[in-house]
Amino acid sequence: MFVYSLKRPYKYKDKIDVYNHSVFLSESRNFLVPFQMDLNCVNPEFFYKLKIRFNIKDIQIEDRVKDCEKNCCIIDHVNKSGTNFLFNKTPYKNFPTFPDMSKIYNPIPDLEKIIVHTVGRKNFLKRTEKGVFISEMIGLVSPVWHYVGVKVFGKSI
Repeated sequence: MFVYSLKRPYKYKDKIDVYNHSVFLSESRNFLVPFQMDLNCVNPEFFYKLKIRFNIKDIQIEDRVKDCEKNCCIIDHVNKSGTNFLFNKTPYKNFPTFPDMSKIYNPIPDLEKIIVHTVGRKNFLKRTEKGVFISEMIGLVSPVWHYVGVKVFGKSI
């Protein structure tokens, strides 16, 4: 399985830079880390090319989540970042202009399920809301992976 994260792994065998992402290959898990969290890296064209090149069928998106003291399964998000990486990028190839985003996430067994509010990298450290799990980026990248036909799993770290 591939993991999409903003953090590079500590141990890996090989590193490839392709489609504005660093791909860290290891024996157990492979990591995709974008050069930046912007439209030059996160877009349907590059995600589709990554999917094809590495035969990605499933992706686990690991995201920082405030006030989450253990690993949890992210089952939905509210995008409060002001950014949508699909905006003006659909349709791509034969994919729909208005994709169904009602069921992006797949459950991870044995993890508590949470809904997060994604605020983006710039606002993550300064944003808090009582009773709300604040996330850094999953609500930005999961719709794009879902759009190109990859099965999405969300996990807090």
